[in-house]
Amino acid sequence: MDVEGFIKEQRGKTLEDVVEEYLTEFIQRSLVQVSLVDDFSGKLRECQVHDVIREAMILLRAEDMNFSQCLEEDSRFNENFRHLFVYTNAYNIFGSIENSRAYSLCFFNGIGDPQNHLTTCSNLYKKFKLLRVLDFGDSLLDNLLEEVGYMHHLKYLSVRNTRVKILPKSMGKLVNLETLDLKHSLVHYIPIEINKLPKLESLLGYNWDLNKECSFTRRRGMVIQDGIDR
Repeated sequence: MDVEGFIKEQRGKTLEDVVEEYLTEFIQRSLVQVSLVDDFSGKLRECQVHDVIREAMILLRAEDMNFSQCLEEDSRFNENFRHLFVYTNAYNIFGSIENSRAYSLCFFNGIGDPQNHLTTCSNLYKKFKLLRVLDFGDSLLDNLLEEVGYMHHLKYLSVRNTRVKILPKSMGKLVNLETLDLKHSLVHYIPIEINKLPKLESLLGYNWDLNKECSFTRRRGMVIQDGIDR
């Protein structure tokens, strides 16, 4: 899903086809390296870029263009950046932000002390109302507040590999949401409010259960409500 709007449509091709062509070209030109291939399907699962390209080209260029900012504990927030990547101690950084115009916000390596999660998330929903992408993947997040329903521009929401168990009913207000990623979270029941999302195209959700006695894993699905076909 091109929720950021970076890819232009081409006649006779889906956006996914166009993206795959770009990725293949980057790999052939050694700008992107393949790091993981699915053993069964042979499809690419993970890619990465060389440290030199990341440091000398991507990060510097992105900063010069006011495109993206990487925020760490001692970083200073710049309201001109539209894409933010947070690495540590988010609650310290967001204290000085009043009203951000950022389009995407992604977390890495947690969002600080678990005791500050509720305060941090509440501030996020109030201060980042223009967000299209909100990615909590791999963070220590254990709860989504009702306030997430206020983020009406949101197109992509991920709680992949978090401790989140319950989706708030307010998610039924996210009328522009296209992708909801719940993989490897603790969410087991999909609330009926999800059926109200007219633009939802991708609902991703399963986990692996470990059988300690037999030492094997099995894929665990999710319970969905009647009407999801809409």
